[in-house]
Amino acid sequence: MLESELKKKVLRMLKSEFPHVWFYKVSDKFCSGLPDIIMCFNGHLVGLELKRPGAKPRPLQVLILEKIRKAGGFAMCSDNLDQCHHFLADVQIATTL
Repeated sequence: MLESELKKKVLRMLKSEFPHVWFYKVSDKFCSGLPDIIMCFNGHLVGLELKRPGAKPRPLQVLILEKIRKAGGFAMCSDNLDQCHHFLADVQIATTL
């Protein structure tokens, strides 16, 4: 699956299963290294970097994801829809406790 196909599926899932979440589709044209989707989930910053299966994040992307986590947000790199869904479900639980 291409990264663009995964992004479309994740965005559909966000709209249908997490309608309360604000999200922004980032364009690398403006700032390289930012996650593909940035969200505000129950008042918490969430970054989701998407990759095609087997692809790895670039060092700058890893650094940005680490900075989001260190600042108290949630961040991950994923190459499949199920993993994204489980991550967001976990974020929802963690941010409502």
